[in-house]
Amino acid sequence: MPTVHCGDAYADLVARYGEENARYVWETMHPAGAAASHKAVFIEFDETAQPGLEQRVRQQAEQEKKEFTLLRGDLRLIRALLEGAWADEDFLVVPPGQSVAAVYDWDVIVRAEPMPGVGSC
Repeated sequence: MPTVHCGDAYADLVARYGEENARYVWETMHPAGAAASHKAVFIEFDETAQPGLEQRVRQQAEQEKKEFTLLRGDLRLIRALLEGAWADEDFLVVPPGQSVAAVYDWDVIVRAEPMPGVGSC
């Protein structure tokens, strides 16, 4: 199925990244079936905020008769990751000799566990 492109947005991607990369970016940002969605979610980060962008996205959502939701983004986890401030409640650090194991409960998704046969005598 051919990709449908809206306005100059796709042309801008082609100019910036070339045809093949633009197609990949476009299809990633506009997955099949997403057009049927009735929501438009805008995530705004203080660090990357652009004056007027929220309003333009809100207007586009209204034109497309979609429910607009504004979420406040937070780069705290990315900063902590890069700075090595890996708090246990935010990060899973897997020491040598351990592996990641799934945990099926409400509080924990995965945990580190000793690998079978590693470190045993």
